[in-house]
Amino acid sequence: MKIGLMSDTHGRHKAIDAALKLSGKVDLWLHAGDYVDDADYLAHKSGIETIFVAGNGDWNSSVPADKYLEIAGKKIFITHGHNYGVKSGLGVLRQAALQKECDCVIFGHSHVYCEAQIDGILFLNPGSVSFPRDGQSGTFAVLEIAEDGRMKVDKYTV
Repeated sequence: MKIGLMSDTHGRHKAIDAALKLSGKVDLWLHAGDYVDDADYLAHKSGIETIFVAGNGDWNSSVPADKYLEIAGKKIFITHGHNYGVKSGLGVLRQAALQKECDCVIFGHSHVYCEAQIDGILFLNPGSVSFPRDGQSGTFAVLEIAEDGRMKVDKYTV
């Protein structure tokens, strides 16, 4: 199972289009917020199911800020991250992931790519394809879950 990961697209459809050209074939897209309308665009342009959450930029949205999914036998928590203070560290998000016994956490908000293993949990922030804040190019990621349950991440630069 290959899962495309995107966050913090902020209405920049050209950046989404560039990511789609680079991603190759994926089975599912996860969008970690800011903006939920972009997740609809991503689903339409890719023709692939897209699961998404609301971010702090999605003020009037009725979309939940958190979702817990089971994909290919893995418990995945997707959130934008603003409610967990991710710009100041992963401690609060780690606690939430431990409580829900997650295997993987997908988040955004900081606009900076992050890939970390903490307490046996994979934490992934695909960064922002539109407005990276680390002085680098925009980023997104593809998470592959193998049949044996191993998870592999490929980072892409747009």
